[in-house]
Amino acid sequence: MKKIINLLFIAILGAFVFNSCVDKKFDEPDFPFTDPDITTNTSIRQIKDLLGSNLNYKIEEDMVFSAVVIANDSLGNFYKKIVVQDSTSGIEILIDGRNLYGKFPVGRRVFVKAKGLVLGSNRGVVQLGWTISEGNMISILSKDLNTYIVGGSLHNFVAPKEMKICDFDEYDISTLIKFSNVQFKKDNLNLTFADGVTKDDKSRTLADCSKNEFIIRTSGYAEFASDTLPAGNGSLVCVLGIYKYNDQAFECKRFQGAIRSLDDIKFDKERCGGSSSGDESLITIKSVRDMFANGQTIMSDKVKIKGVVISDIENKNLPGKNMVIQDETAGIAIRFVANHDFNLNDEVEIVVSNLETSEYKNLLQFNNVEIEAATVVGTGSITPRTATVQEILDNADAWESTLVYVKDAGISGGNIYKDFDVLLTDATGSVNLHTSTYATFAESALPTGTVKVTAVVSQYGDKYQVFIRNLDDVEGGNAPPATGLFSDDFEGGNLDKWTVVSVTGDQKWVYSPTYGNPKSCAKVSGYASSNRYANEDWLITPQIDLAGNNTAKLNFDNATKYDGPAMQVYISTASNDPAISSDWTELTYTKSEGNWAWTAASVDLSTYAGQKIYIGFKYSSTDSATATWEIDNVVIK
Repeated sequence: MKKIINLLFIAILGAFVFNSCVDKKFDEPDFPFTDPDITTNTSIRQIKDLLGSNLNYKIEEDMVFSAVVIANDSLGNFYKKIVVQDSTSGIEILIDGRNLYGKFPVGRRVFVKAKGLVLGSNRGVVQLGWTISEGNMISILSKDLNTYIVGGSLHNFVAPKEMKICDFDEYDISTLIKFSNVQFKKDNLNLTFADGVTKDDKSRTLADCSKNEFIIRTSGYAEFASDTLPAGNGSLVCVLGIYKYNDQAFECKRFQGAIRSLDDIKFDKERCGGSSSGDESLITIKSVRDMFANGQTIMSDKVKIKGVVISDIENKNLPGKNMVIQDETAGIAIRFVANHDFNLNDEVEIVVSNLETSEYKNLLQFNNVEIEAATVVGTGSITPRTATVQEILDNADAWESTLVYVKDAGISGGNIYKDFDVLLTDATGSVNLHTSTYATFAESALPTGTVKVTAVVSQYGDKYQVFIRNLDDVEGGNAPPATGLFSDDFEGGNLDKWTVVSVTGDQKWVYSPTYGNPKSCAKVSGYASSNRYANEDWLITPQIDLAGNNTAKLNFDNATKYDGPAMQVYISTASNDPAISSDWTELTYTKSEGNWAWTAASVDLSTYAGQKIYIGFKYSSTDSATATWEIDNVVIK
């Protein structure tokens, strides 16, 4: 009611008669306005730039800008301020008054005479006010409004800038922005915008279909504070602000938005990646791939795909969140928000309404799919396409995430499946045969001779590759000859296979049950009891006989963190005594880049064929530089 009274008051002042039979918007004066004859000489962006890194700045120059009101106190989500925007940026203007919407409705053009006003910042949001007192911004007094702000025409529409979450820059602050294909996070549903009872402000989390998140902040005094968040998917318009202010880089998590009314939200579509509503249309996987190739990355409303699972969760050659499905037309990778339990040969339907397709290292996928979006509808099987290696390479983009069958092939380039450079080769060419270190068969010996291989076509960056699901995908071949060599994955609970030698310092190589690749490992550090110590420590294998082995390799994983000398790896054909330095020759290996990144190393030992050897892992530290090193999955074959 007070809004109507306020408008009537304005109408009376304008000497116009209010006609109650005419349907008027509640925040528009009932009489026309025209732009005054005022010359402008600056923009909001130039005004904001005056503040720079200062806490405040008094404008002494004759600076006048024109802008359009994009937010006011109409519904209580903005208090004692209006937000105005021109073509360059937006700014908050603090006014010590209520019911500002009557004088400054959304869409009204204003002319701001900035001389004498002060710029300041509230959590990174630039504001324009009257003065600074004891470090606080003082609002423009109502009685002084006409000195600084002159109203102009109405109905000036400001189109919100359409963008994706995180695509902001600093001049987008205090402007209207619009997100499409967004929704409130599932754990926010059934919540209200704010607490309209206690009048507490609340933050709610908006997300797009790629799980990029954005905060929507609402005042407890907003008239819609007690309204429940909408559950659908669609577009949202808001005024961009700052959520977490600091001096760091412009990070996405720093931003928030404030809506002006519920009209800023148009959630009229099905939630992306949600459970089935029962009326989705089935589309082929090939059509999804074709849409992506033609630039369409967002699926339409109410659609689903169906296919047979061609990856094998039980044998873990893909992460637990990942799955690959194939229908009669094509295949695609699926990455869920959590570990799934879909098995090889399950036939599944997946609701992909409004989901985004994207590439990870050039592999096309649906990312961040909710588990409940997928439903097992039966079992099925896919007959792999018979192909040569060269045909796979020539058609890898089209055949990506589908099964192929290669005959008369060989597997080479390593001793076990997880070795880095394992190749599948036939008479036409070679392609990388990738195996995860977490696969159940990762340390299984590679077969020799001619094999037939069923595999999934994939790629990583600019490199095409294939991967098997389990050892049943490899037919034929011969088991490698027994060599009597050495291996230790450190899951035995000790270092009993090794000789531990501490040359200098009290620290030494120890068994670690926690941080291996995976599980346990061997670990050494010169840092103890908050101090650094000088050390030389060795971990040495038993004697290993390379008789009859002309292609022996040392394979191991290593990880490190903190500053200090790099771990060294040595070989000896004479003794296991590190004190006899002449007996040891240093080997070159691929070192971890640090920060606990596990790195696979493979060292060629073929020059030592027919000899008996020891391998020693040497650790060094000083009283000022003490890195930690870990090793795991040591294999000599």
